[in-house]
Amino acid sequence: MDVFLDEWYGVLAFVLFDCIALVAVAAITYRWLFKRVLDVLVSGVCLILLSPVFLVQYLRRRSAKKRGELETIVIKRSVVGKKGKIVRLRAFAGLNGKAAKSGVFMFADVFSGRLSFIGHQPFRPSDAEFLDEDEEERHAIRGGLINPLVLNGTEETTYDDMIASDRRYARTFGLGKDVKIFFSWLLKRIRGEGKGYLGTTQAQSYAETLLQEDRITEEDYKAALEKNAG
Repeated sequence: MDVFLDEWYGVLAFVLFDCIALVAVAAITYRWLFKRVLDVLVSGVCLILLSPVFLVQYLRRRSAKKRGELETIVIKRSVVGKKGKIVRLRAFAGLNGKAAKSGVFMFADVFSGRLSFIGHQPFRPSDAEFLDEDEEERHAIRGGLINPLVLNGTEETTYDDMIASDRRYARTFGLGKDVKIFFSWLLKRIRGEGKGYLGTTQAQSYAETLLQEDRITEEDYKAALEKNAG
């Protein structure tokens, strides 16, 4: 019996040591490797599990297009991605006049590297046009599905607050911080709190806000909108 317990404790200690080593490696390499690895693994599993849902949604929209109810099955929009590169995000066209739904495409965008699970809110080119050189620091990393503002954002959060938060996150993100962000987001989802932490940024785009506050001219705004077509 003592021999069996000794062997069991030995195995447990070995497994525990491996787990600690794995977490340590993940934490050390998170900024330049493991964050991306985690994105690929989790989004890949989600895509496999949701593939039947994807197929059903695709067939519904294909049928609606044949009936003339939809002009297109998939809608694409340009946003500014990592290092300022323009990337195209996809979403299914909405049915019955409703807004487009991203659905499983969100996981496809994470898997392909267009997005990350956690990161700043991607700006369209017309919004990114008005970021100064320091504010463009937010584009040092990928945009994300979950905004770091989930930790401390309020209903009064402005775009200036968001951009400052994005810059801090780009400089300081790590495994521990992302775990905290994820569970904070999950708790809010369970409570049904929605995205109130994004504050006033949900009402209109960054460029629209600048125009409303007279921080840019009407001509600047119209010129910037043309960049969204790229």
